[in-house]
Amino acid sequence: MFIKSKIDGITITMKVIFNIIFLMCIVALCYGQSDTTIIKKNKILFKWTPTSLIGYSALQFAGEFSYKPQKSFQIEYGMILPEIGLTQGHPDNRGHRIRIEQRNYFEKKERWYLAPELHFIFVQYNSSQRFSQNWATDNVTGDRYALDSYLDNIGIKKYAFSSNLKFGYQYIFKKPTLLFDIYFGLGIRYVITRFTSYPTIGEWVPPKDNWLDGYDYKEGNRFAPNGVFGIKIGYQIK
Repeated sequence: MFIKSKIDGITITMKVIFNIIFLMCIVALCYGQSDTTIIKKNKILFKWTPTSLIGYSALQFAGEFSYKPQKSFQIEYGMILPEIGLTQGHPDNRGHRIRIEQRNYFEKKERWYLAPELHFIFVQYNSSQRFSQNWATDNVTGDRYALDSYLDNIGIKKYAFSSNLKFGYQYIFKKPTLLFDIYFGLGIRYVITRFTSYPTIGEWVPPKDNWLDGYDYKEGNRFAPNGVFGIKIGYQIK
């Protein structure tokens, strides 16, 4: 009962934090859209994200549009493709990634910035996991364990929504007008996991080395802390 109440408390806390960050993002985005002040030489930046080739590997591009001094809006799209980059243990990943952020620069040179972000990921893949039909129970601990195991495939699709607060630095060179952008941030993520296929015989054997991997192979919804880091390179179009 104590463990369950503690887990419920953590879940509630994460939901509250998620809602707060989400509202911060919405307010910032709405403020940016409602402000009609446009500078004469509003910048348009085109970027590529090489760090998107790590994890759920994607070809990912972004556009940043300034609408007033020290304020800009950025939208980013990535297509998750199989067998590119450093995949997250699943070479057949397929899906999409979308980011929307409101940038608030601290200075007129527009280098250091703070940005609330909304991030959505959809990914689908197959995973080879261990299953067993022969189980026994430990007489001392009462835990069940597999006497043997074999490999079988699970089809998985995931939807992940996150609200993040990012801190970053962007530098635009003069000639040519190339740019370098680096950022990191923290937030809350909400993950929905569903199976597209699952073995009808046998029972899944949880991994012993990394208990976090178990979340990938269980259907359900969950909140989790989220960290973001990225590097972008690009060009100033205008």
